[in-house]
Amino acid sequence: MNDQKKIIMFSITNLLNYIAEGVGYCMLIAYLITIGYTATQRSIMFSFGALLSMVVQFLVGYLCDKNKTVRRYVIYGYIIYSILVLALYSYNTYNFYVHLVLVSLNTVMFRVNMGLLDSWVLESGEYCKTNYGFIRAFGSIGWVIGSWLTAVVIDYLGYIYIGVVFTLINLVLIIINLKMDDVVKESQEKIDLKSVGKLFENKGYVYLIILMFFIFMMQTALDYTIVSKLDSLKASNAQISYYWMITGIIELPMFFYGAKAVKKFGAIPLLVVSILSYGLRFFLYGFSVSVVQVLTISLLQITCFPVMNVVSKQLIDNESPASLKSSGQQVGLALYSSVSALIAPLITGVLEDVFSINIALFVIGSFAIFSLLFTTFYVREKKKQALFSR
Repeated sequence: MNDQKKIIMFSITNLLNYIAEGVGYCMLIAYLITIGYTATQRSIMFSFGALLSMVVQFLVGYLCDKNKTVRRYVIYGYIIYSILVLALYSYNTYNFYVHLVLVSLNTVMFRVNMGLLDSWVLESGEYCKTNYGFIRAFGSIGWVIGSWLTAVVIDYLGYIYIGVVFTLINLVLIIINLKMDDVVKESQEKIDLKSVGKLFENKGYVYLIILMFFIFMMQTALDYTIVSKLDSLKASNAQISYYWMITGIIELPMFFYGAKAVKKFGAIPLLVVSILSYGLRFFLYGFSVSVVQVLTISLLQITCFPVMNVVSKQLIDNESPASLKSSGQQVGLALYSSVSALIAPLITGVLEDVFSINIALFVIGSFAIFSLLFTTFYVREKKKQALFSR
């Protein structure tokens, strides 16, 4: 398959995958609120899922590098994820332990699936890696469609049909992906579990993971707190879906322009802009008093997630040895994404229940300071490495 066809096929895959992700995830918190779970109960469910994700992501990354395949595990993921989403939205009776299991397993597959798809793109040749932002833009388009489709399905058919729509989309994805090429593994080095430890011998990789952890503390908390904030302002299901649609649409330019922006401005300056945007966004949300204000502030998404996503994927790929590209991405996600997903819901849930949603927003926004601090450490380490390599 030539490079142009790969770009087309990956773009279609991202589009459909994120339509499915949007359908399965966008109204999940609203669904749990409808059943009657408190913020603390919801946070426990997602945090337990994050804990499981750490283990599964380590394992999946290792298996991809060991068996030199990503496509196989992507397809396995579609099948498992579909079964879980069907079960989750079919069981709408209040039972904390049942939903603890279902929500946590859905959280695992949500993270693993997206990480695997990114790895597949990044490891399918330099052309695909360079055009990652362009490909990922179709994911944002899919997210917009999925968030709109979710509201339509709920309003006309009910929550129970979310699992059906999700599964049908994944069946189409399986058919498409079976016709695509697998990853191109540059290294033929034999991989075992000890090999993964090589990632942490690179201080640049370690600092990058830490600074990304604090960014993802904000990103992860945002996914939970924004629904609570909108709910506190009496937003309708349609208005909540508008939030996901707005953020999905507004991030498109940066995904399409991402590769050129990195070349023109540099990865680190863009990362700093992203961090500052996250901090500002949280504080503005805390002061907002209407749904319209929240939706307007959400336009800051243009310099938040898309910039962070494009830059971080490329930086982590650059810091990972050729033989550990999949592990570098999956281990990174396990540490900065899943660990933050373990902690952030607990912090926000407790702050929201004990104080208020606005206090939770202010506290999480302050994590931008720590992100900036470790960005300076990362830059210093890269300068040291450059000096020693001369």
